[in-house]
Amino acid sequence: MSVVYLKPAGIIDADEGKSLLSRVQAALDSGITGFHLDCSDVHSIDEKELGHLLQAFKLITEARHCVAKR
Repeated sequence: MSVVYLKPAGIIDADEGKSLLSRVQAALDSGITGFHLDCSDVHSIDEKELGHLLQAFKLITEARHCVAKR
């Protein structure tokens, strides 16, 4: 299984939140359902961008559920 490694750093602002969500969606579109998210270098994230992160987790969970049903 292929795995996408994501390691945001610093402050997760609107641009970084949208970029992270786009990278997750692109990986899912290519059939990848394995992800490793390392937030050890993130210093700050606001509520809206936390929402983008949760949306990415939801997309991953839904994709894995669809793959498991096959």
